[in-house]
Amino acid sequence: MNLDELRALIALMDASDLTLLELKRPAADLRLRLEAARSEAAARSASGAAVVPALAANSAEAAVQVKAPAFGIFTTRHPARGEAFCADGQQVEQGQTLGMLRINELYVPVISPAAGTLRRLVEEETLTGYATPLFDIVV
Repeated sequence: MNLDELRALIALMDASDLTLLELKRPAADLRLRLEAARSEAAARSASGAAVVPALAANSAEAAVQVKAPAFGIFTTRHPARGEAFCADGQQVEQGQTLGMLRINELYVPVISPAAGTLRRLVEEETLTGYATPLFDIVV
């Protein structure tokens, strides 16, 4: 990896609001961390899910949009758990686990940033990118 490639990776991280990038190659491992404070950081919940005001589908009700805190495969259940964490239309509480993102063998929880009625936006086993909208919570 040369200096131009490093500059390009840093520019991509900055443009996409990523704060950590790990790259593993046969010859070397690279870990980049951007420490600069971003205005969006205040809009993130403790779980890392981005909280964005939105309008609920087909209504004028206010909603909170829950976005993926990382890339991965979205699922509503953990493999050690038989039932789904929640269902579409269910009342959820702030801090409740809504689903998981599977990244290889790691499961990252998607946590509700607000209480309200859940509207699921993605299907089970969908590959999602960083900040992909997963749920609307009608408050």
